[in-house]
Amino acid sequence: MSKPGVARLRIDARGNLLRQGDKGSLANLAVFAKERHKRVREVSYKGGKPYIIKMPERSFLRSALADMREEILEEIEQAVAKALPK
Repeated sequence: MSKPGVARLRIDARGNLLRQGDKGSLANLAVFAKERHKRVREVSYKGGKPYIIKMPERSFLRSALADMREEILEEIEQAVAKALPK
């Protein structure tokens, strides 16, 4: 869920929002203002609706890690041995 906030958008001398383009979908998109821009309109927005992302289990990764277990443990042991003083 996105949090509510304020967007700083650029405007022209007449107070109209600057757009990213003249045609198509770009004509509907406003231009964000940086801190250095002086002609700015601050527009508040609400947060979005809550949502849930379901990620299926990827069992192929689990079996691949099980197959490589010995190699992984050897590399960890070597890294620890290098790090510890003799």
